Amino acid sequence: MRRPRLLRTHAAAPGLRVALAGIAVAASLAAVACGGDSPTGPPPALRELPRALTTTERAAVAGSNRFAWDLLRRVHEAAPDSSAFLSPLSASVALAMTAMGADGDTWTQMRDMLGFQGVERDAMAQAYAGLTDLILGLDPTVELAVANALWHRRGEVLETPFLDAVRTHFDARVEGLDFGDPAALGTINGWVEDATRGRIDEIVKTIPGNVVLYLMNAVYFKGSWRYRFDPADTRTADFHTGEGEAAPVRMMYSS
Repeated sequence: MRRPRLLRTHAAAPGLRVALAGIAVAASLAAVACGGDSPTGPPPALRELPRALTTTERAAVAGSNRFAWDLLRRVHEAAPDSSAFLSPLSASVALAMTAMGADGDTWTQMRDMLGFQGVERDAMAQAYAGLTDLILGLDPTVELAVANALWHRRGEVLETPFLDAVRTHFDARVEGLDFGDPAALGTINGWVEDATRGRIDEIVKTIPGNVVLYLMNAVYFKGSWRYRFDPADTRTADFHTGEGEAAPVRMMYSS
């Protein structure tokens, strides 16, 4: 049986204005927790959005879905003998923040990869901000949190428009750290632990000397079953892998 792995994406983008090398995009911070059922029964199903999506937001949804499937396919192709656990939302948001600092062909390629062909930079950033605000308020019975951060090597000069976009549209924490000081690891990993309510306590083990900045996104989700699942309905059955092998696993059944 293939073991799942946590996707950690590290990308160096040579066309970025913010740095020519050493940009690490951490797009793997997704934490999921399950809660108990509401004592008053399942909440009503969401039938429609509280507001209409803008044209750019609709394009963002379609583009993000394409990006998610493409990302999953690429991850599988890179390690076909492994299982993968990843958050397309985290990857998309972290790369979108990175794109805010890109110019020329790099900006065009990153924008198009994320599904925003022909969209201006500000409109793309506003779409992410609007959709994030929307999903955070969709279901009061669900605890959902999205956090962003930019950690840069102290002394590096980053352009103001880039930092403003990351702060304003992505509500990111922006901070310069002494990457040579072990305390920097504690600061970054402490942020991760807080953002994921303790579910992920480490994302960076060491900081290489060529890293200029980290762009990070963390998603925390805690929701309840709409209809309570009886643990007694869990039974062992064969799980068939893509290679045709079978392995016994515990599966959930519901009628």
